Amino acid sequence: MGGVLQHQFLTSTYLYESHNQDEQASSELLDTEPMSPSCKPVDTTVKRNTRLSSFHSYRILRAVKQRGMSHVYKAVYNGAHGFQCPVAIKMATSIPQTARLIHQEARLLSEASGPHLPRVYDTGRLDDTPYFSMEWIDGLSLRTILKTTAIPIPVLIDLMIQLCDALGALHGATTPIIHRDIKPANIMVSPRGHLTLVDLGISGHIGHLRDTSSYGTVAYMAPEQLQHGPLTPQTDMFSMGAILFELLARRRLYTGTVPQILVQRLQTTTETYCHAIEQHIPQTHRVLTPLLFHCLQSEREKRPESVEVIREVLCTLMHPIHAKSCARKWWSQQRVRRALHS
Repeated sequence: MGGVLQHQFLTSTYLYESHNQDEQASSELLDTEPMSPSCKPVDTTVKRNTRLSSFHSYRILRAVKQRGMSHVYKAVYNGAHGFQCPVAIKMATSIPQTARLIHQEARLLSEASGPHLPRVYDTGRLDDTPYFSMEWIDGLSLRTILKTTAIPIPVLIDLMIQLCDALGALHGATTPIIHRDIKPANIMVSPRGHLTLVDLGISGHIGHLRDTSSYGTVAYMAPEQLQHGPLTPQTDMFSMGAILFELLARRRLYTGTVPQILVQRLQTTTETYCHAIEQHIPQTHRVLTPLLFHCLQSEREKRPESVEVIREVLCTLMHPIHAKSCARKWWSQQRVRRALHS
């Protein structure tokens, strides 16, 4: 497929230039790269920054991500008296507005601290490029894990409870924060199963988010985000539902290229679509389908009132202490470790 597809989705017009991408490459875009402010895929052809070996008190070890709307590096902070600490450094790119987003992300993370969000250590500039340093998260993304192994119900429930706690910290901030890019690639899981929600680059305070459909990942966006509507905590809950489906079925809720997904979502309501794809959920996992459908309601008023409601439902299905115990045993199994790190 080549050229430009223009598609009217309710009140939103999306332009997608495929540049003759094959379907696999386009599918990768759905989970890894948010859309740019122009509603086109972000240009990922960013050259390596050769200046970076060490600066200020940081020594760069390796590049983690050098594509999309930011560069991320693993580094070591060198302090007084031989003190050293591994950190992640997130740096703006030359894409317009990324400097503002870098400052905003650091500020939001400082406002909503919690055990499932990375801690910010420092902000600054390298030449004219803004950056911030934060806690280094040792582990794999949920996206990588889902490609590698099936996740049993107790582990799944434990992960979803932790995701509720992460979003609870954001939504419960003094001025509630909407993440608006919840997806497996932005969820890190440690070797012991501890979840950390990362990448608040396009997050913002409720009531202060503009151009709501310009950013985000189409396969996980709530309908109101696609329609330029106001965003609420329920917007993040829709994305949680899309992730829950992926955990249950080991496939994305919406598949195909960006234009195909937009057409899919135009032609059917989320509720109708959910019942059509319920067949992909194993019978043993269908105890979670009522919660799944509650999160994926097209109208945000029909979704759960808060992530605490989702958490309570998960806890009624399995006590969190029991789920955590089962999860730790599962993550520690040698076959799981080998599968994840092969």
